[in-house]
Amino acid sequence: MRYLPFCPEHAIRIHNNGFVYYNGPSKEDLVIATRRNLPFHRDYYVANFFKQANKMEFGRLCYESSEDAVSYNVFTEMLSAGHGLRKLLSHIVRREIHDNVDLYLWGGKIDLKHNQFVPYEPLIEMRNHLEGDIKHFATEPDIMLVVPKKIVVCIEAKFGSKNPIAKEKESSIGEKPKSASKLIERYCTKNKIIDTNQIFDFSKPSTLFYEQLFRNIVFAASMAKLEGASCWHVTNLRSRHLMNVKKGGARKHAYITKYPFYTTACL
Repeated sequence: MRYLPFCPEHAIRIHNNGFVYYNGPSKEDLVIATRRNLPFHRDYYVANFFKQANKMEFGRLCYESSEDAVSYNVFTEMLSAGHGLRKLLSHIVRREIHDNVDLYLWGGKIDLKHNQFVPYEPLIEMRNHLEGDIKHFATEPDIMLVVPKKIVVCIEAKFGSKNPIAKEKESSIGEKPKSASKLIERYCTKNKIIDTNQIFDFSKPSTLFYEQLFRNIVFAASMAKLEGASCWHVTNLRSRHLMNVKKGGARKHAYITKYPFYTTACL
């Protein structure tokens, strides 16, 4: 019997923990498969991510379990629906927002009306400042909500995965640090944009150091300074079901900051 890597009738490929839309091995096939997992604004994604490669792993949104697909579908539709992002931002910062809110996904402004994707300059500046030698996976906030000169919010979205924890091991050349001490050295000690001592309290003992959330907090505070914004925040968007199953409650994150710049939201 000839081996088929996918179901030809349904055009899907079964994995251990889900499935992938699969229409064949070519780039055109991948575009078709990705569009099947994007019920909203498919043309914009193909034009600005496949053709321009504006996102790392841009071809993995065809995975049924893709966190990026969830983020794209939910937030681009909120953007196009009118006041959805304004209401969300008001909930995050706990005060009424009347300004227009810009949506950034993976470092670039989503402009559905003009079919444009414009990188966020403060993010580029912070990457150059703190990650100039990083070649593999520079810091890339999943979602940012920005009110120019006023508010910067970074959202780290998790669908089926947990927040990665720092490991006491050496990193390779061109990679971000893996250990907590090296992360603190790079992103706090060497940070010339903000005084991170005003944010973090590393005197509290903890066996868990959420390195991705840590970097999001550093970048949010630093980008707000560059933006001239007085308000910044970081939110960790997680699945309530997985938090219960994997017991990754918000209480484990509370130690990381001195003040309530960080929250966990559940869906």
